[in-house]
Amino acid sequence: MTRNELLKYCRYYKGEEDCPFKEGDVRGFFWFTERMYFRNAVTCELGIDRFLETRKNRVRHYIDTHPDETNIYTDPNVSIHTKAFASYVEDMSAKWRPMSRNLIFDY
Repeated sequence: MTRNELLKYCRYYKGEEDCPFKEGDVRGFFWFTERMYFRNAVTCELGIDRFLETRKNRVRHYIDTHPDETNIYTDPNVSIHTKAFASYVEDMSAKWRPMSRNLIFDY
């Protein structure tokens, strides 16, 4: 996957240097998180595809172990790449905004 192909899966980050959302807007948190994910993927020593494969494997494991749940991860209409982004956003909200874990429902 190329940088431009990966960028297509970002909902908020479109390659800008500065966040286009105002302070306090939850979309700003999503933008920063997607930018971090994108930058980590494109600078990974093993390459973008290897970086993404690790995250996609976590999502696949979730799907396999939660077959009766209905959410973004189990929705067959959501691409595996979008699910991987959502998984990363959820992890970062747990780390940086633990009192706001429900933010993932806005993503």
